[in-house]
Amino acid sequence: MHIIGLGVQFQRGLAVINLNLIPEPTTLGFLALTSLIGLRRRRNLSPSSFASPPKSEEEFTIAMPNSTQSPMTSVPFGNRLLKNLAFIPFALACSCLQAGEPLESGDLKYDYHTNFRSTQAKIRTPEEGFNLWMPRHNDLKERVRKGPVDLLMIGDSIVFRWERQGKEVWEEFYGKRRAVQIGSSGDYTDHILWRLQNGGVAGAQPKLAVLLIGTNNTGLRGDPPEETAYGTFAILQELKKRLPGSKILLLGIFPRGNTADANEQQMKQLDKITQANKAVNEIIKGYADEKTVFYRDLGSIFLTPEGHVDPALMPDYVHPGEAGFRAWGKAMEPFIKEHLGE
Repeated sequence: MHIIGLGVQFQRGLAVINLNLIPEPTTLGFLALTSLIGLRRRRNLSPSSFASPPKSEEEFTIAMPNSTQSPMTSVPFGNRLLKNLAFIPFALACSCLQAGEPLESGDLKYDYHTNFRSTQAKIRTPEEGFNLWMPRHNDLKERVRKGPVDLLMIGDSIVFRWERQGKEVWEEFYGKRRAVQIGSSGDYTDHILWRLQNGGVAGAQPKLAVLLIGTNNTGLRGDPPEETAYGTFAILQELKKRLPGSKILLLGIFPRGNTADANEQQMKQLDKITQANKAVNEIIKGYADEKTVFYRDLGSIFLTPEGHVDPALMPDYVHPGEAGFRAWGKAMEPFIKEHLGE
């Protein structure tokens, strides 16, 4: 079955849509118009409508209600099928309208969905209290552009603190290497997307890029695991386009929170974050093909034998201290040596 030249295949109750063929702008009006047939008594499009982040850039899945779950079980099957099919062009029209064009020149196209907050690239503003965010972006962009860069680390404040609490450890492990870190405090996946789309890695072709992101999505903003994971997927897509010759080491989200001394209420919140991070890690490990993208979960190095975050390694229970950076550096070293060809 085909709709406007877009391949649609039903698998296990899901409509799998190939988004490589994006409709031309002139077709969007038609798509939106035809979709109105299926909007009546139909659920609104929301992130929860999507089954899971795709495991490749070719496919994106949209959950379709089955006969036992649908609130329209009393409607004849033919009518339900028409309504379900009519909803597909509406979703496609919305996604195309929201996706927009990349902010850099060239033929790059978005190859991930942008209905999620975690994939809507945006900046940090002075009004939000981030006066230094844009100046830092510009400084890091210039440092990367000047090169040469063999090892590039990308992330939030955990990566940023390599130049503070981890400064001596950085010199120990990476001082004699052509290594650069472009961590930025407070970043969510959407902020890293903006930085990548606005020259954050332009001019670089590192042998290895290390990505650590997501703890702010789950721990501060409370993004669902599926959305956080999909934001990571989008970042990987951007990196693969902009660093086509690079290997990518994707790290699982580190543990966080003082579970050893938490009261009952605090423990409930920390457990919610912990479970969310575990769920994210379970999803994103599936993005690794162990050829271009590699996944490693190093979180256990920051835990005590009882399973609590070790304050000797993470004094604030989120960011590594010097000892934590040393443990992290040692854990990555064999992989880094291998992929830098040392």
